[in-house]
Amino acid sequence: MIRTSIGRQNALFASALFLMTPGISTADNFGLTVEHDFERRLQRLDLMTVDLEEIAEIPTQHVIAMDEGPDGLVYGLELRGIDPPRLIALHPETGATDVIAELAITDPRGLAFGPDAQLWVAAGSSLHRIDRAGGAILESLTLDQELLALAGSAEHLYGFSGFWQLWTIDTSTGDLTAVAELSSVFLDSFDADFDSSGSMWILGAGTGPIMGTISTGLYEVPDPATGQAVEVFFQFDTVGSEDPRSRIFGLAVLPGVPSVVDVPALDSVGMVVLAMLLGIFGAVALKFRRAPAVLRDAGRRR
Repeated sequence: MIRTSIGRQNALFASALFLMTPGISTADNFGLTVEHDFERRLQRLDLMTVDLEEIAEIPTQHVIAMDEGPDGLVYGLELRGIDPPRLIALHPETGATDVIAELAITDPRGLAFGPDAQLWVAAGSSLHRIDRAGGAILESLTLDQELLALAGSAEHLYGFSGFWQLWTIDTSTGDLTAVAELSSVFLDSFDADFDSSGSMWILGAGTGPIMGTISTGLYEVPDPATGQAVEVFFQFDTVGSEDPRSRIFGLAVLPGVPSVVDVPALDSVGMVVLAMLLGIFGAVALKFRRAPAVLRDAGRRR
């Protein structure tokens, strides 16, 4: 019988598990946004490099706010000119688009899910709780500020008012509590969301320094309580630019999903090879275990 030390047994067992089990890694958080061109395209946004990867064309008009729902769909607020705004749901993997309902809301500006998993839409100084399945208004609250955007974290529903003032919203009363005035953000209209680490991300557009130019910016706010925004990307561009980043709007930040590292699982042949390797390792280990005793016996014979 081949015997090895406990340490060698554990090492061999760990090696076998490594060979038998695919490795697991976790992708970083990423953004979903919409490129507003002649066609609308759902884009995957790399939050570090601001690179875009097209997912699909989507049959929408102007999507101004997005957030991931508890069901894994990304809900969006679509403006349609003189027609009523609509609540839509996007499938993040394919871009398939479900129109849920027209909303009986005038001039909506922000959409987000709160920590209660309820869907909220801001319109002026009103905050509406919306049935995500049918679009009906379930509850309306009157606020003492007009909100320009919403963002939901695991702890709070946040709202933005003029001059980049950030508030937390008590969704049971409508009371606002000032958090901070964000610094170094130069956007006229925007959307915001939180990643899985608690950082806030802001994506939007603004007016350029001269007529016919626009600005696009992406900012990270690692700790909203401080109000310190870190510029990740900011550029001025001409209207109609070929750079798709000058036409993106709406932001939903999704957590990375576990992905399989390219270490294939073993088939039956691989298992046989693994068993042979373990046998060889065991025999070598046994040989080294016996070596001191062999040397002692040789010394006695001398």
